[in-house]
Amino acid sequence: MLGLSRSEQLRDVVLPQTLPQMLSPLVGLMIGLIKDSALLSIVSVQEFMYAAKQAISDTYAPLEIYLTVALCYWLLNSLIDWLARGLESRMTRYRRGLQH
Repeated sequence: MLGLSRSEQLRDVVLPQTLPQMLSPLVGLMIGLIKDSALLSIVSVQEFMYAAKQAISDTYAPLEIYLTVALCYWLLNSLIDWLARGLESRMTRYRRGLQH
């Protein structure tokens, strides 16, 4: 096809068309994995909540602690979403020039 080798076809034709289409579902899966399993692969969700419960038992301030935990998750997911939007925008830049 087009006088290209198999690897050149994949690199120059197939991937530039498929990666932008795959990005949104992959980011959704990544955010789901973060919510369901581990926070940055270092502190698991259960350990994070256990630490929050320990802090609550020490400070007797559950609202502030749980809001801090929720804010951490929200910031992490917002950062991933923002990075994905930037990457998607960069990957689909050529499409904006083609639209009339």
